[in-house]
Amino acid sequence: MFRELKSAIIWTTIYRFRKKIVLILLLLFLILFIEFFYQDFAQYLQATKKVEMLGRLFFIKWTIYLLLFGTIIWIFSSMFKKPKRRQSLKKIDLSKMSKSEISELAQKIIEQKRS
Repeated sequence: MFRELKSAIIWTTIYRFRKKIVLILLLLFLILFIEFFYQDFAQYLQATKKVEMLGRLFFIKWTIYLLLFGTIIWIFSSMFKKPKRRQSLKKIDLSKMSKSEISELAQKIIEQKRS
């Protein structure tokens, strides 16, 4: 019973946030690609005796990492944030309005509901 409940919760969460989960997985794949590129480029610079460039390369790598991690954290925080409700119409005192104003207001509300 517990396994079925746990599985249902997991698959419901995956289905609900599938776009964001795919984006997170793509960002993690990008991080792995950047790490592979960094290692390859660092070996090239060491082989050609241009070690002074490694500091810049290290700085660029971690700048990209921080941007990607910030994006992942932003995605996770937006996944579990409750959506805001729309602002309801202002409370209107109908007793102070004339019949023509009430009918105009009603037409505006109907048009808003249609679109």
